[in-house]
Amino acid sequence: MKRILLVALMAVAAASCTKDKDPEPTPPSTTNDAAGNWTIKVYDGLTLASPAAGTLTMAGTSATAGTANIDVTFDGTNHNTEEDTYALTNSNANIAFTKTSTGSFSVLSGGGTWVINTLNATTLKMTSTNGLVIECTK
Repeated sequence: MKRILLVALMAVAAASCTKDKDPEPTPPSTTNDAAGNWTIKVYDGLTLASPAAGTLTMAGTSATAGTANIDVTFDGTNHNTEEDTYALTNSNANIAFTKTSTGSFSVLSGGGTWVINTLNATTLKMTSTNGLVIECTK
């Protein structure tokens, strides 16, 4: 009888030590996936090759908002710039820009709500409501 009780007690102890079958859910990301220093590779269907070049610097102020600075040159001398704030919406499927500077460009803010086609650690591809496509890499 003692042996049966000992086996039963060991079984209960072993069962209570097993891993929980329902782990805690992963909390939502608090990082801003669009933030970073991006090199523009394609601008409106044009692959940028020297002397043409472009950068898009995005700094996150929260998981879904931040500031953006774009600088594009087509001749290596004259730079088109724009400073904006941005908001990511629809689970990072869309991004909208609001111009905050008097830069010579209004391409981001003038593009309406952009569709983000690709956004990962190394690639950002987005399309404006006007059909302009910008492809960037880190």
